[in-house]
Amino acid sequence: MTQRDSEETMHDAVFSGRPLSPFENVFWRLTSYAQICVSAIAHVQGTISETLLRNALDLVRDRHPLLRVRIETTNDGPAFRTDNVPEIPLRVVQCDSEQWTAVVEEEINTPFPLDIGPLFRCVLADHGNDESHLLITFDHVVGDGMSGMYLLRDLLQHIQTPQSDGFGPVKQRLADTTAMDERLPAAVLGGAGSLRRAKLVAGVVFENLRYGAVSPIPMDQQAALNQRHTKVISQEFDESFVASLAKRSRQEQTTVHGALSAAIVLGVVHDAGKSLSIKHRCPVNVRDSLVPAVGEDVGMFASMVLFRGRVDPGEPFWDLARRIRGQLKSSIDRGQPAVMASMLPRLYQTIGGDKLPLETLAERWQRHTRSTSGLTNVGRLDLSIGDGPLQLRALTFAVSPGAIGDFACTAATYADRMLLNFMCPEPTINEFRGVRLADDIAGRLRAAVR
Repeated sequence: MTQRDSEETMHDAVFSGRPLSPFENVFWRLTSYAQICVSAIAHVQGTISETLLRNALDLVRDRHPLLRVRIETTNDGPAFRTDNVPEIPLRVVQCDSEQWTAVVEEEINTPFPLDIGPLFRCVLADHGNDESHLLITFDHVVGDGMSGMYLLRDLLQHIQTPQSDGFGPVKQRLADTTAMDERLPAAVLGGAGSLRRAKLVAGVVFENLRYGAVSPIPMDQQAALNQRHTKVISQEFDESFVASLAKRSRQEQTTVHGALSAAIVLGVVHDAGKSLSIKHRCPVNVRDSLVPAVGEDVGMFASMVLFRGRVDPGEPFWDLARRIRGQLKSSIDRGQPAVMASMLPRLYQTIGGDKLPLETLAERWQRHTRSTSGLTNVGRLDLSIGDGPLQLRALTFAVSPGAIGDFACTAATYADRMLLNFMCPEPTINEFRGVRLADDIAGRLRAAVR
C-alpha cells in the first residue's frame, strides 16, 4: 500500500460521515418517494476508451466526496457515509446517435439505492464512427446542473490528457464539505432573515389574491408522483439562430432567458386555451453569493426565483419576455434566492415533514409549492477539455422533477449551439401532447426573431 493509499484509508475511516443539512434533508425525503435526478450529457467526437473513462471516474470521485456517499438513517438523523460504498457504476451501450434521449430517460427514471450508494453513475452511449454521448446521472441531493457540467469537463479533460497523479495528491474529505444552507449570507440569518421570510410569505399571499390560485398545467391522466415516467423531448438551435435571439433580446430590452421563459409560458397558456395564473420557476446558481463562495465543487448549490402573473393567450411575446425578465431581475437584485433557500427547510417543518409518510409528504409538498412551468438555464458555457483527439460538440442536461414540478425545460448553450430539453411526466402529460408543446414553444422562439 502506498503512502497516498494509507492517507486515503485513514481519512475515510475517520471522516466517513456527515449529517445532512436541513436543506439536504428535504431533498432526501422527497427523492426517497419520487426520484429527483439530474443527467448531464456531452456529445463527443472521438474515441472514448472505457479504461480511461473508468480511471477518470475514480479521479473525480476522489476529488468530490459527494460522489462516493450513501445515506444512512441514524438515531441522530440521516447522514452521508463514505464507508462501504461501491465504485461508480459504469456501463457502455451501443445505439444510434438519435437515440441518446432514450438513454437519458432510462437514467433519470431509475432511482438510486440511497442507502447503498453511490448516488452517481455513468453511461457511455457509443454510436460508432468515433461518436458518442457521455452521460453522468446523480441524485439532486448531491448535485445541481452546474455540478454536472463541471464533472463532464473534468472527465473529458482527463481522458483527453491522462495524468498519473490525477487532480490532487489525496482524497478530499467528506467532513470538509458544507451544504448550501450552511453557507448563506448574514442577510438571511437571525432576525433580519426572519423579517425577509415574513415578507416573502406576505408577497405570496398578495400574489394569490391578485392573480388567483396558481394554475397547474392541465393533466391528461392522474398518476401518483412515484408512478410517473419522465419523457425527454429535445430541440436544438444552431449558431445563427442563437445569435439572432441574443441580438433581438437586447433590442427588446430583455434577455435570452426572458425570451425562453416567454415562449414556454405562452406555449402552456396556448395549450390550455385560456388565461392562466402562472407561476414559472427558474432555478438560479448561487455559488458566488454563498459564504464562502463555492467555486466548482459538486453539490446542490441552486435556489429559485419565480415569475408570477396572469397571462392571456394573446399577450405579445416580447411584452411578456420583458415582464418576466423584470420580475426575475428584481428578485435576484433583492437577494431572494438566498431567502428562498432558507425558506424551504422551514416550509418542510411547517407541513410536518419528518412526521409524514413519504407519499403524503410528496403530495403535500407539491400542493404547497405548485407551479405551472419551469426553466433551468445554465446559460452560455465556456468550458474547455483541452487539445487532443476528442472534440466536445454539445453540452446539455435533463432532470426528473419528482415532487418539485410537472412540466419543465432545461437550456444550455455550448459552442453557440443551444439545446432545450423538455421534461414531460407521463401519463400526466402524454407523449403526443408533450411533442406538440415542445414544437409550439420552439416555433414561438423562431417566429419571435424573424
